[in-house]
Amino acid sequence: MKKIAFAIAVILSIASAARAQTQPPQPGPEHKKMLIWVGDWTLVEETRESVSAPWDKAAVSCETQPILGGFFLEYRCKIKAKGREINHVEIESYDPVKKTNVTSFFNSEGVSGHVTFANYVGNKEEIRYTLLDINGKMLEARCTWTFGPDFMSMSGSCDQLTNGKWELFRKMTGTKTKAAVK
Repeated sequence: MKKIAFAIAVILSIASAARAQTQPPQPGPEHKKMLIWVGDWTLVEETRESVSAPWDKAAVSCETQPILGGFFLEYRCKIKAKGREINHVEIESYDPVKKTNVTSFFNSEGVSGHVTFANYVGNKEEIRYTLLDINGKMLEARCTWTFGPDFMSMSGSCDQLTNGKWELFRKMTGTKTKAAVK
């Protein structure tokens, strides 16, 4: 009798483990931190080529949504600057090995890059990224984005590494015009 009870317990354990394996994985807490970006954004970005250069303004609109089961975030943006319209796409994810969020981005002028570090704490996100333009010029930057208490607005700035020194080159403010559907 004990052997039969043991055999039934083993079969039930195997069946339970098999059933658990058929359940699709779910995004974890680190994936969910990215959701502060979900929605439609209207942003004003100011950039400059060097510390002594004047600031150039750009109007930016972005639609951000979770994709592929919520494990990734897709940003689709239009940037209007200097009489041009630039399309920009980003895909953000969480890297469980490095324990940080990472992003790959591309735009319609041949620029590409990678966010190599992103940390979400409270209403702030700190990032580091590298950017490569069509001519092979590389830029290394660090940014801090601060969100309003309801996560419907944001502001922040970025420094670029120039000759071994961090210099302010980018400022941004924005408002979420359409929040994520809950």
